Amino acid sequence: MISSNITTCGVICPVSLVKRTTRPSRSSTGRKAIRNNSGNNQRFSLRQNLATTCPVTTFHSPSRRLKTPTSCSTEFGEGSSARPFGEVCAQVSRSFYEACLPQLGVPYEQALHAFSSGCKEAYVTGAAVASISLQLQMSTATGNDELDAFIAQRGGLQAEEIELRTSWISICYLTFDEANVLRDDIPASGQAGLEEERLGIFVRNVVHLAKQGYDAQRVKLAEVLKMSSADAQPRSDMESAVMSQAVRLVFCSLDACGGRLVPPSEVLDAQPPPNNSTEGVADALPPSDTPDKPASNRGAKFAARKKMEEERKRGEE
Repeated sequence: MISSNITTCGVICPVSLVKRTTRPSRSSTGRKAIRNNSGNNQRFSLRQNLATTCPVTTFHSPSRRLKTPTSCSTEFGEGSSARPFGEVCAQVSRSFYEACLPQLGVPYEQALHAFSSGCKEAYVTGAAVASISLQLQMSTATGNDELDAFIAQRGGLQAEEIELRTSWISICYLTFDEANVLRDDIPASGQAGLEEERLGIFVRNVVHLAKQGYDAQRVKLAEVLKMSSADAQPRSDMESAVMSQAVRLVFCSLDACGGRLVPPSEVLDAQPPPNNSTEGVADALPPSDTPDKPASNRGAKFAARKKMEEERKRGEE
């Protein structure tokens, strides 16, 4: 049962997030200590955090807007195995709470993986970040009756907490873009990749390190920021905290992709489909060492990714 002494405090905030991510372990003993230590109430006090810290940075969503299932649709995607859109969004909402609330007893990495997995399920069917946000705004159900009752009593998330959740979703989407994950119902676009925003640059650099063989334990925030331009640097301690968390979320999103990163050479060297069709093509960013190089040969990129997906499915059969 969720401790009642939290009901009068905020639930999620970057400060509590940082303290959680820097803990050395997620043992049951540690969680029990948190539940029993009333002094930690201050950790979850959103009112005090907002009064004493810089505001949460609002990161922009990925620039491509794809076919969007409405919040009232029953299913999305193809095939009988597709889950209802509301059920996928409920997983995203539930895992967000689980990642930020140690009291729920869910291991931190497990919650992050569940969050990124739900985002990927929405991503591959063409749902936009705005679609998930709209569904979460219209329905706060998480599939956990106890948690739903707690959310209803608290009145849902506050504006700053919603911004943080949207930033997490955007981080996952940007990672899937970098990993060249196939999507459904993608219209042709003249845009050459994502906008050069701070979050996009940050995610790109983390994925670049992952392609070089780094894992989440080896990637340090300072190392990623060193790769970024001056405009991409965090502007407050709060932004540094969010970016530090983003490193782990990027790697969880890569795990949701099966750990398979499409090398740029495989994408660019493939032969284009007949008539150079670009239908269903996801814009792939250029390699990290040439950020200003425009995207090209989009039909070839789609053909390469489609071929790899078919080979993967044949291997599973």
